[in-house]
Amino acid sequence: MTVVNLATHTIHALIVLILSGVFIFNLYNGVIGLNSTENSFSILKNSSLVPPAVTLCIDSPNYTFNITIYGVKRNNQDFLTTYTSDSEELANLKDLVTKCWILSAGREPLLQDPPPTNDVYDMVLTYTRPLANQNDLNSPMYLNVFDPLELSSLFQFNRFLYLAADANRVITFSRTQYITGNKTKNDVIYKIVDEYRDPSWTNQSVAVSRIVIRPESFVISQTTEVPIATRRWAIFRESLTLLGVLYSGFYLTVMGQGKFKPWGILHRMLNYYPIEHIRYRGSNDENDRSLISKEAGVSSEPKVEEKLSVYLARFNRAKYHQ
Repeated sequence: MTVVNLATHTIHALIVLILSGVFIFNLYNGVIGLNSTENSFSILKNSSLVPPAVTLCIDSPNYTFNITIYGVKRNNQDFLTTYTSDSEELANLKDLVTKCWILSAGREPLLQDPPPTNDVYDMVLTYTRPLANQNDLNSPMYLNVFDPLELSSLFQFNRFLYLAADANRVITFSRTQYITGNKTKNDVIYKIVDEYRDPSWTNQSVAVSRIVIRPESFVISQTTEVPIATRRWAIFRESLTLLGVLYSGFYLTVMGQGKFKPWGILHRMLNYYPIEHIRYRGSNDENDRSLISKEAGVSSEPKVEEKLSVYLARFNRAKYHQ
């Protein structure tokens, strides 16, 4: 093999190795990411929403409450659940608070668009607290806003806000959904804004404040986790490409092509040609084999007359039909 041929084969092998490495890398990434997913975003417009729930905890004497929805007074027992300090749910808070309430409409979509009554607050919790002494006046409140459709954050201490009790506040919220397979996770995104509070709402005996719950929007932001459909086709395509590179780049280069004089690297290195192993179909005659035998010390590359003898030795057996 000449120096030029050797250089040519070396460059060819390097190119094939690089291409094979690229396709193997792509195929590997495709296989390990076969079950990968991507997020699809959509917007849902609802005419009604489930309001967020509010956990309200105190460390002072008892509060009294008043609940209205679109200006209509509602029964406290339908929306408020009371938890005392000895409740199992408050085990992590019993050193901080004496009582907690949860304001929740459950799964009922109470807030509507358009509202049944104009120019009134959507949902209002008005609370009155006694002011027996100076300690009551400075007593704070702990507030937690969560989604009643997902109760995992019911009494999570790190979600509570430490707030002054005597303030009017507005909780504006929007809803989100995250869908994975058959599971839907709901959540609320909220902001708490202080509103003007009339100083006359505080006197020597009581202080009155309120919490307003209002939708920021009736649009639900929905995120759906979907499988990447094109990945299987990409793996199939990369596999076929890699097989083509391996066949054309390695097999043909090493083994060559051609019936009597393959040009592969292996044949050139060994000076080997397969003509000496050809047999006539259906014949075990030693005389047939002698037609293509090679002489000792001579290359196994067949001569022209040997090639012709293989095709023409029994030509007289052919029959022609009109």
